[in-house]
Amino acid sequence: MTEHFEGMTIEEINAAVLRKIKIRKRLEALSQDFMQVVAGEIIPDLDERKAEFVALHNELRVLEGKEPRLVAAEGENV
Repeated sequence: MTEHFEGMTIEEINAAVLRKIKIRKRLEALSQDFMQVVAGEIIPDLDERKAEFVALHNELRVLEGKEPRLVAAEGENV
């Protein structure tokens, strides 16, 4: 679980943990926006929010020692 912190200083580890917390909070907010769209609400800048979600999700995966995921183009199913 901590192997992705190997070779990092305590300051770097703390910064990574704080960044992960901030990313998770933002992903939660973006997820709520997407749920509102499913419920029929109009959300401005939806494409930008989707792009932000993907970028943050991939950043979180890297911070967790995982590979970033590929994202399908609009209308494409991977």
